[in-house]
Amino acid sequence: MIKKEYNIENYKNILHQVYKLACKKSLSNEVSNPFGTFDFDLEKIIRERTEDPLFLFLNDLDIDAIKVVQAVMYIGNSNDYANESKNEAVNKCIEDLPWGEKETEVNVIYDKKAILAEYLRSGFEKLGI
Repeated sequence: MIKKEYNIENYKNILHQVYKLACKKSLSNEVSNPFGTFDFDLEKIIRERTEDPLFLFLNDLDIDAIKVVQAVMYIGNSNDYANESKNEAVNKCIEDLPWGEKETEVNVIYDKKAILAEYLRSGFEKLGI
């Protein structure tokens, strides 16, 4: 099997769009839920998720873009790839992570929405993008 090589330059626009949407989501979470209380209305949770611009954008991406977004997110929350160039770091991280179906991976990213912008910002700094 031939190993796919990812060039982060090809994903910069996608990464920046995810970051913008995550910033909006993070801010709206702080304003609407400042004390972390949880209203367990499953229908409401599902409806909000499927109408959320961040979720919709992630869901429209192909699996390769999802892998790059998730890799940058993990790099932002880790020092494991500090000695690598940006493409080496992303490719090594993608190689190291266990991958499931696209839907699962979209949910992995989306479920971190409250801290996603911070992870991505840190990943951008570490990778110099």
